[in-house]
Amino acid sequence: MVNFACIVAAIVPLLRSPRPANWRLTHYYFISWSYVSLISAAATEIMVRLLPLTTRGQVGLVALALSIMTMTVAYVLIGKYRPPAEAPPVSAKFAEQNGVAS
Repeated sequence: MVNFACIVAAIVPLLRSPRPANWRLTHYYFISWSYVSLISAAATEIMVRLLPLTTRGQVGLVALALSIMTMTVAYVLIGKYRPPAEAPPVSAKFAEQNGVAS
């Protein structure tokens, strides 16, 4: 459910017309966290299947630990590889050089 909500939130800025000024950054963050939720779910599923867990408490603890580790690594990587800020259009730069307020 979280993955689907992230994908919808990532697509909305693309469908809006005109696109918001920060649409790439919004799209990047929501798609990135959507991917993180899939990785976290897959890692939890693999560990639950491979480890000899006998109680629901153990399964919950493994899921919590893996989710925290996945989100910590993802937070660092998403921040490191985020796209650069939007640069103002070239015409705005020329207008400011000529003394015209934009």
